[in-house]
Amino acid sequence: MSQPSPTLIVHVGRQRDGLVFELEPRTKARLKGKHPDSKLPTQVFVGFDTTGGLDELDEAVWHQVVVMLTGLSKEELEAAGGASLYEPWSGTELRNVS
Repeated sequence: MSQPSPTLIVHVGRQRDGLVFELEPRTKARLKGKHPDSKLPTQVFVGFDTTGGLDELDEAVWHQVVVMLTGLSKEELEAAGGASLYEPWSGTELRNVS
């Protein structure tokens, strides 16, 4: 399955005790080109009890992760068409955040 084609793509990796999020390389380059002086995290880890699955995370957490990685406001994120939280190894879009 190919990656989704929204403007912003966040790769998600599963770990035993949570999820690791990072910008897809083209998304990162595009944002860096628009905001060259930004100093944002390269990865965000969210630890939680994974036995309940991804539904254990509140929707606000997914949104906040995107904001932390991109530095975009809610309005800027909506104007960009939102972000796809994509799991590369399974080819699955886990969430779409706007």
